[in-house]
Amino acid sequence: MFSDAQLDQLTVLKRSGIIVSNMELLANMKVLYVRVAETVTEAFFLPASVTELGVWSTCGVDGIPPQLKVFEYQDVVTVDGAPYEVAVASQSLERMVVNRAHDVTIECPHLTSLSVKWVAELGGLVAPKLETLEATKTSIALEGLPRLEHVVMRGNGPEDGSHEQRVVVSHRLKSVTIEHMVLSEV
Repeated sequence: MFSDAQLDQLTVLKRSGIIVSNMELLANMKVLYVRVAETVTEAFFLPASVTELGVWSTCGVDGIPPQLKVFEYQDVVTVDGAPYEVAVASQSLERMVVNRAHDVTIECPHLTSLSVKWVAELGGLVAPKLETLEATKTSIALEGLPRLEHVVMRGNGPEDGSHEQRVVVSHRLKSVTIEHMVLSEV
C-alpha cells in the first residue's frame, strides 16, 4: 500500500481495517488510527511523536502509552459478542472516546472531554477537569465532576425510553442534552 519512504513521511493515518506490523516505519506519525489484535498497555509500542491514537480492537485496554493526549477505543464485535474491559490511568490524556466495552475505569486528572457509548459499567471515573461529557446507553454519576459544563446523554432509543439517569451536579452547567431517558433525580 505504502512504501517505507512514504510511511516515514506520513503524519496522519486513519484507517480502521489496517494493521501496522512495524510501527518503527512511522517515525513522523502524530495521529494514528489502526486495528490492533493485542491488548493496549502502557508498553504498547508507538513512535514517540504519536500523541493521538485510535484503535479498533478485538482485545481490551490495560493502560495506554504515556505520551498520548487523545485516545479512542472501538471494540470490534467478535463471534461471541462479548465486549472487553478498558482501564486507563494517564497523567497526559485530555480527550477520550470509548465505543462498546464491558467495564471502563478512567483515572485521568487532565481529561477535559469524554465520550462513552454502549458501556455496560463505568467502574470508576476520576477526571476532576472534565468539561464535556457525552454518554450513550451508559449511566454515569455526575457528582464528582466539578468542572463539568456540557453534557449529552442518550438512552436506548425512541422505542425504549426506560434508561434511567441521575442528573445531579452542585454547579451550573452551560448545556445539557438528554434524549430517550428517564430522569430519576435532577
